[in-house]
Amino acid sequence: MEHVRKERTVLTLKKGKLCLDMPFPPLSFPPVWRGDLPFSGTCILTASILDMASEPVQTLWTRSSVHLLPKSQDLPLVRATLYITRRCHLRCDLCWREFFKGGEDIDTPAEVIDAVVAESPRLASVLLHGDGEPLLNPRLPDIVATLKRTMSSKGKVGLQTNGMLLNRNMARDLMDRGLDWLSVSIDGAKKATVEGIRRGSRFDMIVENLRYAVQYARRARSGDIQFTIQFTMRESNIRELPALVRLAGGLGVDNVSAALLISYDTGEFCAVPARVLDQVYEEARSVGREQNVRLVVQTPRPFEDQRCHFLQEAYIHVSGDVAICCFRKPGNPERPQHIFGNVKDTPLSTIWSSPGCREFRRALVDGAFPQGCDVCGFKVWGCPTPV
Repeated sequence: MEHVRKERTVLTLKKGKLCLDMPFPPLSFPPVWRGDLPFSGTCILTASILDMASEPVQTLWTRSSVHLLPKSQDLPLVRATLYITRRCHLRCDLCWREFFKGGEDIDTPAEVIDAVVAESPRLASVLLHGDGEPLLNPRLPDIVATLKRTMSSKGKVGLQTNGMLLNRNMARDLMDRGLDWLSVSIDGAKKATVEGIRRGSRFDMIVENLRYAVQYARRARSGDIQFTIQFTMRESNIRELPALVRLAGGLGVDNVSAALLISYDTGEFCAVPARVLDQVYEEARSVGREQNVRLVVQTPRPFEDQRCHFLQEAYIHVSGDVAICCFRKPGNPERPQHIFGNVKDTPLSTIWSSPGCREFRRALVDGAFPQGCDVCGFKVWGCPTPV
């Protein structure tokens, strides 16, 4: 099956069967489950070829792609990213704060957080993030607990952190309050690399904090918390990705998500040759299979058809401004793209269903990108997906 990895593979639905087009006669698979799909929105289709004769079973090939399943052109809001602080204790050369020296270092006001909590029963997930380090907000554990109390039983609450303040007390507090997934930013597998990028950080401390968090989750929560290492790629550190996947496996981390660095000056992704990405991805995939770590990466080549991956998510900033895109204005990254209202004045659900916001999303579904999307690299290179 080695040649499968070298060919472009297309999955299509034909007469109710999923067909795998390959150089040899196509394979077709009857549907395992029939009926209307109770879902509307973006999804990831992952196909794998398994060697069932091996012990344990091995994955020989995996391919993922992003699809849109619209019941109508007006997609529901299912995810929210809540920025809960603008304070930070590190100076990272990949952060917009180093590019734009301005703005007040404050925590998100209670009225903004309460506005998201009010909408949380209708959300599938809330990611607690920051225009800084979320763990600096002293209300963070309480915010997690409040969201878990107000969301549905299937609702998920996640956290993105640099890991420096994730000490034992904080890890226990967050998980005891119900945190569902934790993403820690580690931009290399070597101490010098990480501490050179994130000035003021301590690589050994971050690793040990993450190790303890995983171990505590296994003891206290039966391992039901998902852990991810977030790796921001550029040509200077990309070759450390396989070693980082190995480190993740040794820590018991479930996923490694690798995304290309964005220039806050131009809005473009940091250029890494496709041949380098191909080589590194293949080695990292091999390590991931060995370590039982799922690798999530951006495509090494631009899409043939441009698409938007932010059709069902709202980004609520410290100011209360609501954007439906994570992209920052090139040259002015302090200002989010595509703001449609402020939760201090208008409920989040009302902003989402407003005529202007609905028309904007409909244009994205049709591929008619509005002004301001011309420099967005996500529509060309996509978001990280499993491989």
